[in-house]
Amino acid sequence: MADRFLKTAIIVFGVLVLAILLLFFLRDASMIVNWRSSGFVLSSVRELEEERIAFHGVDPADFAGSAVPQVGDTLVTLADSAAVHQRWIEVLESPHTPGRRVEIAYRHEGQEFSAVMVTRPVATALFLTVASQLCLRLLILLAFVGLGFWAFFKRPESPAVRALTLYCFTISGLVVQTYMPMYPVMASFQVPLEVALRGILGFLVPFFASFWLLLILLFPRKSRLMEQRPALGYAACFAPQVLLLTVALILNNPPAPWVGVVLYLAVVVQVTAGMIILRRAYLRTDSNLEKRQARLVFWGSGASLVLLGLYILDPMGIVRHVSRMPLLERLLFTNVFFLFLLASPASFAYAFGRYRLLEIQGHIKRGTRYLAVMAFLVAVLFGLVYLLGVVVLENAGVTSRTPTLLVALILALGFAPAQRNLRLQLEKRFFPERARLRRMTTEFFQTAATLPDTESLCAELKDRLQENLRLESIYLALRPGNNGHFALTDGEPVPLRDGGDFMDFLGRASHPLLVDEAVASDRVRFAPEEWSWIETRGVAVILPLRTRARLQGFLALSHKRDQEDFHPEELQILDSLADQVALSMENLRLLQENLDKRRMEEELAIARRVQMRFLPLELPQTPGLEVCARSTFSLEVAGDYYDVIRLPNGDTALAVGDVSGKGAGAALIMANLQASLRALCGVGLSLQEMVGRINNIMYANTEAEQFITFFVGVYHAADRTLTYVNAGHNAPLLLHRDGRVETLETGGLLMGAFPDIVYQQETVHLVAGELLLIYTDGVSEAMNAAGDEFGEDRIRQVLRESDGLPVHAAMVRLTNQALAFTGAQTPSDDLTLMLARVE
Repeated sequence: MADRFLKTAIIVFGVLVLAILLLFFLRDASMIVNWRSSGFVLSSVRELEEERIAFHGVDPADFAGSAVPQVGDTLVTLADSAAVHQRWIEVLESPHTPGRRVEIAYRHEGQEFSAVMVTRPVATALFLTVASQLCLRLLILLAFVGLGFWAFFKRPESPAVRALTLYCFTISGLVVQTYMPMYPVMASFQVPLEVALRGILGFLVPFFASFWLLLILLFPRKSRLMEQRPALGYAACFAPQVLLLTVALILNNPPAPWVGVVLYLAVVVQVTAGMIILRRAYLRTDSNLEKRQARLVFWGSGASLVLLGLYILDPMGIVRHVSRMPLLERLLFTNVFFLFLLASPASFAYAFGRYRLLEIQGHIKRGTRYLAVMAFLVAVLFGLVYLLGVVVLENAGVTSRTPTLLVALILALGFAPAQRNLRLQLEKRFFPERARLRRMTTEFFQTAATLPDTESLCAELKDRLQENLRLESIYLALRPGNNGHFALTDGEPVPLRDGGDFMDFLGRASHPLLVDEAVASDRVRFAPEEWSWIETRGVAVILPLRTRARLQGFLALSHKRDQEDFHPEELQILDSLADQVALSMENLRLLQENLDKRRMEEELAIARRVQMRFLPLELPQTPGLEVCARSTFSLEVAGDYYDVIRLPNGDTALAVGDVSGKGAGAALIMANLQASLRALCGVGLSLQEMVGRINNIMYANTEAEQFITFFVGVYHAADRTLTYVNAGHNAPLLLHRDGRVETLETGGLLMGAFPDIVYQQETVHLVAGELLLIYTDGVSEAMNAAGDEFGEDRIRQVLRESDGLPVHAAMVRLTNQALAFTGAQTPSDDLTLMLARVE
């Protein structure tokens, strides 16, 4: 009965907290809306004895004329009335039209002066900052309260979950303690019993530290203190708050300042004690799962609780420095705090869900490092600009700001490369094993391009992973046929097959699967023979190998030799590695189909079939265009590529590429190019962004001497426009109705040579009947016996002569003319053409 009452009380408590906070949010939203159209001043006042007020902050922009008071000056009159706080609110902080002029009298060092204050409109930047703060507060409220209800309804019997729920409910009360740059009089309505409700929330909020400490004593497993002396544990959690708040109530309102200081210190001690206990639990446990849970909560809540300790100084009235900060800086500081605070509910949600712990921990740590590097570089940037603009130039007598702006622009251009290099150097300095793993991945794929078969690839992969990750063993299982079974590379069958719960889950998984998390979270149910196979081999991580949305196999990694857990960055690299390995294995599988390793001619013949599979066997319907394409290869396997893709919105993508080199290597790069293009088409990227991403993929997966010329355009039939990017490719020719030939050259450098290239796109308007020819250099550079090239001029001439022919006939004529020009010689390069006529 008591347990049921407790459960009901927790639910009612959460509902009441949510209702009260949402009511305050609605009131604050109306305040911000009314404040946006009202006048306001940035100067502020504080109350003194006998209802007097003095300037707490002064912004000279609030005053007309040269008379400007200083901080601490006492206001005497305000709009011909006695200067009291309520009068300040009525005159300057109530809704009104910007531009209101208010005469004031103030006393400075015993002398009385007069001045005129003028209200101004709310600046857009300030309004957006305040609005974003409100959105963040709402997001935090919903995150904490939602997490509390989710965890409680999932496991209401768990003491740790109950502590988590109450921690979430109490800490969410902080959102109404946030400073707002306007008074409640701005609101369209007032919260009933606001003083009482704020008092209740102010009473409850300090207990978040109590429930935090209790939660850590129960999580990830019950501590020795809670097992042997639970009464002492509960006293450590709740006695300080209960005693201090009782003293505050006895002393009436307002309590003595020392009560707030001692209460703050109690909160700091409890939060710090929780972090220490959590760290000790991480070091003492033998369970990698519990280590991950403790580490995730430590990183996810640690930074936010440290900032929280700084943030609550101001509303508790312990320090005054925050309230004296410039308004915009104070609001930005609050927004940064809220951003960090969001990591706390996320970390607890995954820690209690016991799934994808390393992945989320990696996101939090990478985000923290990213913000730290950004803050450092921004500080350096502003420091250098200030040093030049204020110190050097002013001392030299230079009044122009142009040199400062030029230096700032130059430094800003180097910001992104500096950030990337700094993060890489930090990783090499503090995490050398991760840098070594990245280097191993790069070296592996460079070696993989030279390996002749899947067995060699698997052996190389196993050796490198065991060496760099210090694994006890690695098991690579592949699908040898279409019967749903899997087998290890040595032929040993694996008792995992399609149709089971585990393999279905693995086929849908988009990330590495940690076995202990899958079991603890009840997300996967293993058949007895499956679990026996996994347990006897000590499998810790399973990486799905998928190509074309089909599970080709999996890579099972055992525990490390020293029993150390995997790191988030290691899983991230392994996840990327698995995708590339699956693609390489798929390509090798196709290359090795009926392959006789002793005869290179047969290998090239099979590779030719591999390449043809990546070229469209049949062009899709292309609204507004009549398209025809053709490739003539100089060898069995080539690097030319073309594609016609019907996008989800009805547009048509036309692509032609040319990979440097010949043979199977060029064909595999071409296959990677085709896969990247089709994967990124239709996901909402602009054309130039899409080409930039494909370039980075190609750069990361090709040798230094390999590159790709590439042209891609998207045709929009509704307005007959073609948006294109030319990445170092032969400029396509656009034959207009009047016989003019226009070249499409806008774009950038060829792909795969350099990372992070910024490409440009251009849109051209087409007219019905115009011809667009996209071709590779094998056409223009086709050479006869005399060493003369076919050339662009001949291409233009044949294109004009073919204007009246059907598209297919015109393309055949262009191909035949180029081949006839070479005579009996075998073409030295591939010939690929795509011809389109606007309908």
